Amino acid sequence: MDSIRPTDAEIEDLRQSEERLRLAIAETGIGIWDVDSRTGARRWSPEFKKIIGVPADAVPSVDLFSALIHPEDRDWVNELYRRAYSSPEAGAYDAEFRIVRQNDGAVRWVVTTGRIYFDGDRLPVRGIGTLRDVHERRMITEELRISEERHRLAIEANRLGTWDYDMVARVHRWSQEFRAMWGLPAEGPNDPAIIRPLVEPEDNRRVIAAWNAAMASDGRIDLEYPHRRMGSDEVRWAGFQGQIFFDAQRKPVRAIGVMIDITDRKLAEERQRLLLGELNHRVKNIFATIQAIVAQTLRTAPEPALASERIQARLLALSSTHDLLNTTSWSGAPLRSLIEAELRPYGLGDGRIDLAGPAVDLDAETTLAVGMVAHELATNAAKYGSLSQSEGRLSVRWSVDGTGRLRIDWAERGGPPVTAPSRSGFGSKLIERSLADLDGTAEFDFAATGLRVRLAFPIPRKRSA
Repeated sequence: MDSIRPTDAEIEDLRQSEERLRLAIAETGIGIWDVDSRTGARRWSPEFKKIIGVPADAVPSVDLFSALIHPEDRDWVNELYRRAYSSPEAGAYDAEFRIVRQNDGAVRWVVTTGRIYFDGDRLPVRGIGTLRDVHERRMITEELRISEERHRLAIEANRLGTWDYDMVARVHRWSQEFRAMWGLPAEGPNDPAIIRPLVEPEDNRRVIAAWNAAMASDGRIDLEYPHRRMGSDEVRWAGFQGQIFFDAQRKPVRAIGVMIDITDRKLAEERQRLLLGELNHRVKNIFATIQAIVAQTLRTAPEPALASERIQARLLALSSTHDLLNTTSWSGAPLRSLIEAELRPYGLGDGRIDLAGPAVDLDAETTLAVGMVAHELATNAAKYGSLSQSEGRLSVRWSVDGTGRLRIDWAERGGPPVTAPSRSGFGSKLIERSLADLDGTAEFDFAATGLRVRLAFPIPRKRSA
């Protein structure tokens, strides 16, 4: 029987088909490799040689290709190649690795895929496959991976929660950080109805108004509002930022954004606001105190030089108390430190002055008042009282009674004889007015053996700055 020969039309169809395949391969840059396992003969297409950077007339060989595999990938790629030729079950070949091109030394990522065919005796007879340069795709993928990692680290470092709302499918996606900020479990539905009750109605209205304003303008969302965490009465502050995206007909299709916990910042702003208010109050009080010191001293001092000396001394005492308060950021001062500061110039530590009492902390306002009182008493004792003579003694004792009132007993002895003054001087008035401002009392006993002053006032709770 005569053999059936293809017709001219069939031959032309085959030629055109092969031409189309060749053009497709050339257009895509895919390299073709073909191995005759029985003879060891190899064929590499021009595209294959171009990918690995060898001349067009280079003779294909397993050693040449292996030498061009990156040293860090060579062993595992060769092992994969060896296994593919070992049995029909392992005859698939698919790997992504680096090569070092022969012509320019450039490192490129490539992917090779192929199939090894076996005969009836399970011996390899032919291998055929492709080689593609995927370096650009690999670099883009790697850059994307690095970018995503940077974003992930930035989100973790800044405690950002991310949210994503597909406005067409009405699907919400929340990150684990977002859920944690609301006190939600790691697993569960991403449903705004769950978190809406955690925001006060007035703040919910502000959130809705911000969304509506964003959809009517450039899509930008930026607001701050307080909320509670699930299962807790703890109030936290959230910074909520995002962007709404629109289609060609300006229909909103997607919104993405971040949520950040700004509670610490809000608390710091509140503390700053309170501090500024406190500072304004203190400055007004200081000016009022200075005005009273100057006016009263000028009124009672017989000579300008003496008036100047007393004014300076009292202002220095006020400054000293301020310095003491500065060490505690104006949260207050210990009573003992306050009294010691005023008595230190007059022999504190030489055995003439005895201080005793429990640890008592005063707030800033009380510290200022008691500081001025202690200064007046110490100055009077040094000039006219027991501390004006070497044999004089001073005892200052304090205690807190059952009602929470601090009682200070200032007792002098061994000084010059004491007589009651015919009229109250500025020092006495300053002490009485300072104690009155503290809702307290001051009692003076001008005994011949020495002045004794009893002070009493409630201890206000020490406030932190």
